[in-house]
Formats: sequence, C-alpha cells, structure tokens
Amino acid sequence: MGRIIDLHTHSQCSDGALSPAALAAAASRAGLRAIAITDHDTLDGLAAAAEAGRALGIEVVPGVEISCELAGREAHIVGLFISPHDKLCERLAQLRRNRQIRMARMLEKLNCLGIDIALSDLKVQPASSCGRPHLAEALVAKGAARDIADAFQRFLGDGAPAYVAKQRLAVDEAVVLIHDAGGLAILAHPGPNGWLPDLQAFIPLGLDGVEVYSPKHGREAVRRAQQFCQVNGLAASGGSDFHGNGDALGVEGMSDDLLEELRSRLQRLRR
Repeated sequence: MGRIIDLHTHSQCSDGALSPAALAAAASRAGLRAIAITDHDTLDGLAAAAEAGRALGIEVVPGVEISCELAGREAHIVGLFISPHDKLCERLAQLRRNRQIRMARMLEKLNCLGIDIALSDLKVQPASSCGRPHLAEALVAKGAARDIADAFQRFLGDGAPAYVAKQRLAVDEAVVLIHDAGGLAILAHPGPNGWLPDLQAFIPLGLDGVEVYSPKHGREAVRRAQQFCQVNGLAASGGSDFHGNGDALGVEGMSDDLLEELRSRLQRLRR
C-alpha cells in the first residue's frame, strides 16, 4: 500500500478553519501524499493550495463540493481534477449568491426570535462560501447556544425556527458541469446522507465514483460501497471531510494507489 491521501477537505474559502495554504501544510505535516481541496461551491482556494503544495512536495488535487438534490433528497457531489470552466464558475457564483440571500433570511429570522446577530458576527472570509456552520459558531460565541450541535438543534437544523432551505442543483446537472470542467463526479459520504440503500439511483446520471472511505463509514458501510463500485464499474474514492475543527486528515484505507486508479479513469473519460 502506498502513502495515505485525502480527497475531501475544506478550507476557509468555505467552512473550513484553515487557509488553503495552511491546509496543504497540515497535510504535509500529517505525512500525506496528496489531498483534494473540495470547498463548497467555490474554486477560490485552489491556486493558493496548489502553490503551497508544490513548495511542500504534496499533490493538491483541484476539486469542489456541490450541494445537489435527487428525488427531493439532498446529495453532495464532489468534483475531482477539475479545471476552471466558464459554465461551472458561473453556476458556482450563482450558488454563492443564493447562499448570501439564504444567510440574510436566517439572520432575519434569528433577529425576530430576539437574538441580536449580524453578518459581521460571522467568522467568514471575504467572498467565501458562507453556510450554517459559520452561523452556528456565531450563535455559540453570542451565548445563544451551548455548542454547534445545540445551535443546529434549536435554531438552524431542518425545520428549526431559523432554518431556510438551500438552493441545490440537480445531480445530473452537477455531473455535467464537472465533466465539462474535465473532472470526475463522485458521490460524497453516502452513509451519513442515507444513500447506501439507494445508490443505484445514481447510475443513470453519469456518476464516476463513490466515496467508499470516510471516517463516518463503519466497516459494513465500506463493504457495501466497495461492492457497489465493483459491480457497477465505478471508481472508489474517499476523504475525511476535514474542516479543521478537531478532525484529522487522512482516512484508513485511502492510499495513493487509489489516486492513480482515479487518474487512469479520468484519462479514459477524456479520451
């Protein structure tokens, strides 16, 4: 087995705690061979992470994570090995604008609940992809919630008083955008999202692979996802979904052998 890799991480450009360069440095310190930067709805951190990775001798795979919907259910699609593409960049910019509108509506709902909180209270980088985790941290800092979990349960979770639905892309649209940008489309963390029993629904949509390896997957989930990929000719991928808030980089079972398999699949797809 080769060196460990991690193909699902987040930086400050979305809801991670580290800058893209600091994320590459953390991966280097952890002894990783490669990481993918897969921020939510943005490519902004890719150039800085790649530059830092080159200096540190660690490969940085350019990626993105897109919130999608299939049959009324949420699904997340990770794009790997992507290049900036007009259609993808325009669609991601639209999603980020919708995130800002959504955030304003959630802040308004919280204010109506008597919680004095403003956008300036959120620890979010300029032009980054803001989301509920940023707002949850602000609620904890304000003393309105005990911790992140409490903030989601009482205010921000689905159906909670300050919840506002997020605009999502159809899975097939996200797959086309990723393919047009020269990348592979991977279903992210199917176990926690409840998709393991229904993976077959993604086959007609052009999916290239599934995140088999995840800290949130037990052995049975890994086995089921592996078997699905083998039976249907899909690639196995995975990652820690690292955000830098006490979680660790790298996933057991994820080696650079898998990275080369993904790269080979990408070359076949491009041909």
